[in-house]
Amino acid sequence: MEKQAQASRPSHGWLAFFSLIYVVLLVMFASALGLTLTVGTPNRVADTATTPANLKRITAAANRTVLLTANRAGIVYAPTTSLVPPAVVKQLVTTGVKAAGDFQHQLDVAPLQRAVTHRLTQANAAQHVSADATVRAAVAQAVRQRLARSVNTDLMRDGWGAAYPMIVLVLQTATIVSGILGLLVVVLMRLSSHGWRRWLRVTGRLTYACGFLGGIAAIVLGQPSVLRGFHIGGLPPAVFVSVLQQFSPTWQRVAGITVVVGLVLALVADVLRPPALLTRPEAPSTSAEHDQA
Repeated sequence: MEKQAQASRPSHGWLAFFSLIYVVLLVMFASALGLTLTVGTPNRVADTATTPANLKRITAAANRTVLLTANRAGIVYAPTTSLVPPAVVKQLVTTGVKAAGDFQHQLDVAPLQRAVTHRLTQANAAQHVSADATVRAAVAQAVRQRLARSVNTDLMRDGWGAAYPMIVLVLQTATIVSGILGLLVVVLMRLSSHGWRRWLRVTGRLTYACGFLGGIAAIVLGQPSVLRGFHIGGLPPAVFVSVLQQFSPTWQRVAGITVVVGLVLALVADVLRPPALLTRPEAPSTSAEHDQA
């Protein structure tokens, strides 16, 4: 028995070592997978960013920029004037997110410029703007230039449009690499455990423990008070917080699946427990037997 205990010590040490690596890779894989399914998927980001509430925020921010630009160019419109159509903004946001995911940093802003210019003309007539044609043309030109600079320079080239494609690439790479390395470490854990039951028990417990902690982290990250500390250039902070908050349920599902997988592995290990062997106790040796020996 003592020799068996001494022989099993190295395997216990290797199992503990590979278990630590497994925990790190599991956290990396689950986190990267959850982010890839949400932040790293342009269609999901576009759909979430263009919900009615977020679209209203984006349109309001763009409308304030247009009003301020027109004011500086020479015409003051009423603060409640709506110069940016939401439908065009929605189409531009959807196109911009998908283009940024493909490393494209230039968008066609002509439809937005035409729509805003048309609304400027309507506002001039409705509010009886007294400016002459030269000033009106200068205002329209300034607004078009400001829209092009805000979209293609501030947002796509220097803002989130520059960071987003790298985020997508990093998340996809982290998911693939951590998944492959995790499988390799799981195999090494199996070899160092010298038994299916020990391997399943250790792997299962580590997996559902990480899943529980990940679920708590996903819930915490879904709180607006925590997300307010994050922002990305060119995007209204309220929109960024709303997008991440709506992604929190997906992160919780990933953590829940991790917990279920871990519990199943631990349950299988318990099922594989060998039955207790009934051994007949040895009869105590008598003094006569010792004498005969």
